[in-house]
Amino acid sequence: LAVNLAYDLARQHGQHTILTEMALAMGALSTYLDVKPRHTTRDLFSRRDALDVYLVQDALTRVMDNLDLLPGYAEGITNLEVSVEQANRFVSCLRRLAEIVVVDVGNSFDDVYFETLASANQVLLVCQQSLPSIRNVKMVREAMSRQDGVRTPIATLRLRTPRPRISSPGG
Repeated sequence: LAVNLAYDLARQHGQHTILTEMALAMGALSTYLDVKPRHTTRDLFSRRDALDVYLVQDALTRVMDNLDLLPGYAEGITNLEVSVEQANRFVSCLRRLAEIVVVDVGNSFDDVYFETLASANQVLLVCQQSLPSIRNVKMVREAMSRQDGVRTPIATLRLRTPRPRISSPGG
């Protein structure tokens, strides 16, 4: 969904858009786009104090006109931790580099997750058609609505695609 949103915003509005994910392990954006990124968010966050707008700009991978990518690390699992301060600095750098920033935050439900959501102009929460997923979206919406100055997120339900029926030979 984040890929489609970023693509449509970049293409239809002609504004420079950056697509990124906060995943430090098991990032998926580069796989979805079939792109070999120059750098990942893990590379940037491992630099700790050196994280600035120039480093972020150099790490971007061009996908198409008006769309750059900075995916999460997709090669395995890492134990790198990101502080709220680092996440805020990262998002601030992205905002200085593009008119539109689409951040896939995953579902860690930690301080970094909520601070990243709170810093957004718009938040779109997407959930599966399952009670646990719907409950989690409700919890996030309620938590964010209690914070001063934070917009209540838009929630949407991802509809399941019907699975094709496979019949066995002769039956």
